[in-house]
Amino acid sequence: MSVDSGSDLISLLLALQKDSGWGTIDVDAGSTHTCIYVANGKPVFAEEGTLTDALGRLLVREGVLTTEQYVAILERMTERIVGSEPMRFGEVAVELGFLTVQQVHDALAAQVQQKVIRAVSQPDAKFTFRASRDWANEVGRFPSDVEALVLHVAATFDEDRVVALLRPDDVTVPRLSAPADEIATTFRLGTSET
Repeated sequence: MSVDSGSDLISLLLALQKDSGWGTIDVDAGSTHTCIYVANGKPVFAEEGTLTDALGRLLVREGVLTTEQYVAILERMTERIVGSEPMRFGEVAVELGFLTVQQVHDALAAQVQQKVIRAVSQPDAKFTFRASRDWANEVGRFPSDVEALVLHVAATFDEDRVVALLRPDDVTVPRLSAPADEIATTFRLGTSET
């Protein structure tokens, strides 16, 4: 797949999805670096250089875990490190009976989505794409449809950015290429959004 150097990140993700592409996208926005892994055209994993989306913090913020449960998990993890038996946060949460395996999977998927949304929503982000599959067995896979991510990103835009992107009075701006109901289905829009 060829990527237009003038392309924006959303266009790249949509093109990768259309072509069922594989690769990594490195996104730099100020002091934040995010690496987005794409498999079969869908973002499946993301690494970010901040701790704001650590799984435990995400689960406490979302009300899935209490602060006491979070502390108990960290204590168990610390015990395991001392005994040279490191475990992941989600594994310990399941072991202690605080979460099910499905809840951990759902939380990891939400974590990946939030990282991708944050990276894509940066107006000044610079990115590079590298087509590859050499990472395929090294990261988890939590696929997300690009349209759903784009919808979340668009909801973060202020009015000035929306007007700048859509340029409603500019006749040279592309318009809908499919019926509105078809686009609404693709992007899973509700009646209030169409």
